[in-house]
Amino acid sequence: MAKKDKVKKKENRKKFWDKAVEVCAEPIFALDEFHEIWDDGMKALWDLIVNGAAAIVDGVDFLVDLIARCIFFVYFHIVRGLHLMLVDMRKHRKALVRDSVIFLFIFIGLFAILNYATGYEYAYKGKILGVVKDQDDVFQVVEIVSENLSKEYGNKIEIDPEEDIAFTRIFTLGKEIDDIDMVLSRLSNMSDAQAEAYAIRIDGKNKYYLETRKDANSVLNRIMAYYVPKDKWSKYETIGFMEDVKVVKVDTITGNIKSPNAVFKTILKGKKGEGYYKIKKGDTISGIAKRKHISIKTIRKLNPKLDIGLIHSGQKILIAKAIPSLTVKTIGIETYKKKTKYKTIYKDSKNVYRGETRVARAGVKGVKSVTARITRKNGKKIDEEVISTKVLKKPVTRIVLKGTKKRPPTIGSGHFAWPVHGASITSYFGGRWGRMHEGIDLACSTGTPIYAADGGTVTLAGWHWGYGLCVIIDHKNGYETLYGHCNNLYVSVGTKVYKGKKIAAVGNTGNSYGSHCHFEIHRHGTPVNPLSYL
Repeated sequence: MAKKDKVKKKENRKKFWDKAVEVCAEPIFALDEFHEIWDDGMKALWDLIVNGAAAIVDGVDFLVDLIARCIFFVYFHIVRGLHLMLVDMRKHRKALVRDSVIFLFIFIGLFAILNYATGYEYAYKGKILGVVKDQDDVFQVVEIVSENLSKEYGNKIEIDPEEDIAFTRIFTLGKEIDDIDMVLSRLSNMSDAQAEAYAIRIDGKNKYYLETRKDANSVLNRIMAYYVPKDKWSKYETIGFMEDVKVVKVDTITGNIKSPNAVFKTILKGKKGEGYYKIKKGDTISGIAKRKHISIKTIRKLNPKLDIGLIHSGQKILIAKAIPSLTVKTIGIETYKKKTKYKTIYKDSKNVYRGETRVARAGVKGVKSVTARITRKNGKKIDEEVISTKVLKKPVTRIVLKGTKKRPPTIGSGHFAWPVHGASITSYFGGRWGRMHEGIDLACSTGTPIYAADGGTVTLAGWHWGYGLCVIIDHKNGYETLYGHCNNLYVSVGTKVYKGKKIAAVGNTGNSYGSHCHFEIHRHGTPVNPLSYL
């Protein structure tokens, strides 16, 4: 049994190995078969290439032969044509020479005329400047012009003859031809030559152009210093422009570049320059204010020295202030003194006539120290935040006496009081310097009060001939009094006054040679000696 098993195992092993050999042989047989197919394909491809190349060679040989035949045909006919032309030229030699000479002279003449009557119109960046005979007349001066413009504007300015200069051939008959000097002058005086500059850019727009960054910055510093002196910068927390301001390098034309002083003045004039109005015949301040949509108060403020009651035709008045292009904003702590108002109290007084008041004690304003954070726009205060205050001086209350005393009559009594107190008589009633002096002169200092000599009604209060500022009172009883050479008047025509009422102040107006009150008394229109009635 064991022997049988061994034989069976041996047979199984043999079958396994035979099967393994058979499996391994199959790829080898497949590879051999692939090699046979590959060899057959390559042989067929090679035969195709060889046959195709042979066909191409045959085609090329045919094409070359055809071209050679064509060339020979053309060459034959050209040679034959030249031969026939030469034979014909020999027959017509004289006529041909004659026609050639005529053609040559015509060509030379036309060339001469064309050369004389044509030239070049030259232009810089599309702008026509003039006409030259030869382009070299322009090219010769380009370098000199670049130097001249660079010196004049302080920047490096280069003119590229190929890029910047253009020529157009034109007929020059009747046109002025520029020589080299004229070309130099035209190019040197260009205001639109390209140049490097530095622009002051305000809120994203290039507004002003200067030669250097230093010039641009100096203008901005000068604007700041105009509104905020540098010695006061330390007292501000912030100083700057309200607008977005930058200095940038740009390319522009030379005509845009200005001097620092010119740019400074232009910025101050800015968006809206000062506006003036020339007064015409029949104009009034109220009428001007209404037409220009401003107030009379604004006109007064803009023209502090203007007397609005004495305007005349042809006179100019300021009606609008300039609004600068730049606004300098400052914020800082400031301490200043401020006056405070005083109170006024009224007290009844038996010593003052009814309807009248008298100041018993003048009010005096107080003073306080204010510390505040102040915001200014171009030096003008636009906002204030008070931090602290301190009283330096208290205000003094004003006391006013209100009259309760019965008023005296405003009709004359016939008894007169002295018009001024403490005066000395410097000239009497009667003849003086060969003429009649119709009153007395009471000398005293300017401003001394003048009182009504008796009750009555004012019939004149104003300038009166040689009396200067004058008051005349009709006492309604046949008497009149006159007070001349006053400095100030406190009554007007129609005012009813009582004896002792202050009507004016002593002065030196009219025909006067010193401060005094000229006093007259008239009885039924005739001057009388005042000393007989006082």
